[in-house]
Amino acid sequence: MKKYFWLIVILAVGTALRFYHNTDISLWHDEAFSALLIKYPWGEMMHRIGLDVHPPMYYIFLRFWHYIFGDSLLALRAMTVFFSVGTIWVAWAFVKESFNSEKAALWTAILVAFNPFQLQYATEARMYTMGAFFALLGVLCLVKALKHQRALHKDESLNMPNLPVDINRRRRMVWNFAGFAISMSIIMYTHYYLFFTVAALGFYGIVYLFFHHKWDYKKYIPLFIAFIVIGISYVPWLKTFLFQYGQVSESYWIPKMDVWSIPSTLWQMFLGVGIDIAKVSTQ
Repeated sequence: MKKYFWLIVILAVGTALRFYHNTDISLWHDEAFSALLIKYPWGEMMHRIGLDVHPPMYYIFLRFWHYIFGDSLLALRAMTVFFSVGTIWVAWAFVKESFNSEKAALWTAILVAFNPFQLQYATEARMYTMGAFFALLGVLCLVKALKHQRALHKDESLNMPNLPVDINRRRRMVWNFAGFAISMSIIMYTHYYLFFTVAALGFYGIVYLFFHHKWDYKKYIPLFIAFIVIGISYVPWLKTFLFQYGQVSESYWIPKMDVWSIPSTLWQMFLGVGIDIAKVSTQ
């Protein structure tokens, strides 16, 4: 318990910040859509989701959540708080795993706990904190899987097999690749922009394997299997995705991207210009 004292403090503060004035503002349009959608029978709910522009996973999670906690304003937004606080923990675990530094991990947790985007979206009954949680969880699983795979390769190359240790490492490698595949499948069913996260992690995995294992194709097999599983998991929704894509291509309220879209977004992210500070400060 003492070992995780400061992490627990950060999680507690992060939770308090996310619940502070959480229900002062009533449901807005998209949140009301979420609240109403989960009350339809399952078949009709899925049909209506298909007519929208988002994949179904958030609504499925929210439906099960409301079975347990009800459909009050606090209950609906509590799920986004849950995933936002979970993102603090996953960020801490990722940095600690990657850099083996408790101090860096705690500072990362603090930054996520006080991140204005996390604070703002934790007050909305929408899918954004859920997407962030599973995206970062997938990153953590991939890093751990590749780390265990590299350790196994090192033992093999030195002809120093340690059977009990290697069996444990292999098991952990498999479980982490499975966790990566599941997390990536979930985010592809959560928000379409997260496709870019899946692609980026695939690119990272290939570069990492090439850097450490060059052309040893056997080392690429676990990663490829994970992506095959991810692809197969998306087949049931592919037809609906293409339909929704066609709808958005024809007409949509968000303007098309141009050469200034990405620089403008980065400017807003790092300098705060364009962020609804008044809304954040009142929640």
